[in-house]
Amino acid sequence: MAVHHEISVVLSFSDTHKVIWTNPVQKDSSIAVLLDTSASMRGFENEMRMILSAFFCVSDVPRVNFPVPSGGTALVDSVDALLSRRVFEGLGGATNQPQFEKIVVITDGCDTASRGNIIEGVDKDGNFVFGTLPGLGSRRDATVASHFTHIGVEMVVIGIGNQVTDFLRVLDRAKRVRTGHILPGASAAQIIGVMGAVIDSDSSQSQSASMVVSDTVEPAPLDQAASVARDAAHVAFGDSFTVESTRAAIDAAIAAVLATEAKEDEKTCKIVRGLVAHLLWIGASSRQPVPGAIIGGKRSAVFDCASSIKTICNKTLSHLTQKEGLITSMSKASSVYTHTDTDSNSRAHLRTCNFQNASHYTVSQSLSSIVAGEVQKEPWCTPVDAIPVAGGCKRARTGACPL
Repeated sequence: MAVHHEISVVLSFSDTHKVIWTNPVQKDSSIAVLLDTSASMRGFENEMRMILSAFFCVSDVPRVNFPVPSGGTALVDSVDALLSRRVFEGLGGATNQPQFEKIVVITDGCDTASRGNIIEGVDKDGNFVFGTLPGLGSRRDATVASHFTHIGVEMVVIGIGNQVTDFLRVLDRAKRVRTGHILPGASAAQIIGVMGAVIDSDSSQSQSASMVVSDTVEPAPLDQAASVARDAAHVAFGDSFTVESTRAAIDAAIAAVLATEAKEDEKTCKIVRGLVAHLLWIGASSRQPVPGAIIGGKRSAVFDCASSIKTICNKTLSHLTQKEGLITSMSKASSVYTHTDTDSNSRAHLRTCNFQNASHYTVSQSLSSIVAGEVQKEPWCTPVDAIPVAGGCKRARTGACPL
């Protein structure tokens, strides 16, 4: 998505719809963006963060907040409300919107909640034939596709996940509808590649077999993808943690612990930040309970730190469990943890640690892996790559995850 886009409005929709942002400078041939905020979108936080980040990079859209996902998917009703300008009622001058060149929809499934009339076709006199949406299924999907064919504006529908596949296939056969499919776990480069291929494309091109899929699309350049992924960690997604709120929670926990401990210098605090952030990243990436002994406590067997640092880490984890919401529970369990060390001669060593009946921490689902990864960056903390590990090796890679 190297082309700058004139986006005039960003609309969220579920059972209802809401204008998130309108461009104060309106131009002809602009783009409207519709973001699915139904309950099922909670499963695609990383993908939505990167999609929003990509939009921020190629348009005048500021860093808008993604609403808390809830409800169903009233796609047709939301598109019709946009075209009829009903969505702008009560927004003053925002009703004077230009004609849209394209409507870009980001969704993870088919329409489940629309109740308004739809255009089924055109009669012999050229007049629209209106009807109602049938129940869920292939016939409803086909009716939605037919409606989009007749509304007079090019539709771009980008689906996320596996549940949207059949809906995209039906839409892909419709005229004036372009489709893209972002599969679960797609990289930033693949997501940008899909968005660019379907949004930047010429509407006069053939619609036959045109769906662009993330695992086959030409990925975006690595520098562009890295920039989008980095910014994505700062996008507010519903009630989920951002980089800023995660760091604030960690700092609050450390401050609470140090209020009852001997005063520590900034260097020590940065090491504690790095170790705690690393454990949170492991939990957010694996979605498995993580042994606290990776970074703290008497059983600490991975990092070679002073006992005072291990104690502070252990107490910080307890505080995060009780007060800050980053850790949802602590339980006793056994697990195996592997990590790769690099010695002074830059030789890699695979190390395995067995933790028996150890305290394990479950990281909140509201902390995504891309946010947790960005939290670990300097200068806020000392990354674990720079912290000595046990056994005489020089450092531990940040790619370590529990088995």
